[in-house]
Amino acid sequence: MHIAGVAFAYPERTVSNAEMLQIVANQSREGFQGDLNTALQTIEFYLNYIGSVNRHWLAEGEQAFTYTERAINQALDQAGLDKGDIDLLIHASVDKRVIEPAMAFFVAKAMGMDKTQCFDVTEACGSWTRATQIAQAFLASGQFKNILIVTAEYACHEGQPLAQNHKLTSMADLEWAFASYTVGEGSTATILTA
Repeated sequence: MHIAGVAFAYPERTVSNAEMLQIVANQSREGFQGDLNTALQTIEFYLNYIGSVNRHWLAEGEQAFTYTERAINQALDQAGLDKGDIDLLIHASVDKRVIEPAMAFFVAKAMGMDKTQCFDVTEACGSWTRATQIAQAFLASGQFKNILIVTAEYACHEGQPLAQNHKLTSMADLEWAFASYTVGEGSTATILTA
């Protein structure tokens, strides 16, 4: 298997650790049981400990597909391929706006890949890795020649599913909410060939 093209596109809006802490503080102030300052200090400590500095999120009015399309086009250019050369598109993301049909169909349709076969792989942080394993098997079998794997994660900014984690009710919430404070938004496109 050969990686013929790989690209990443992300929004320009940058959310710093300080801004993340302010978002959590603003949303948690009302209804938090306990010492909110201790919770914020804990979040700050762990963000610094893991090395998180900034994350990119969509700004108001931006569309996620803009970045998905950009990543796909950059990967196609690197690979020297056209959209019509892609035999299979695998959407490998946790952020799925639809379950059925697969998100891959919507991406293919928006990109004008009308003859491309499609399906999704959803395996949390392992989605891209699992998709490459599946792609490798398809390429080895000769069933497909050019496979596009797309990731598109845009669930963190205001009004999105992970944004609900910005409102804490107690210190115990950090066990499940903290990881979402480290996550950014963006799209990748990887083109694999035999």
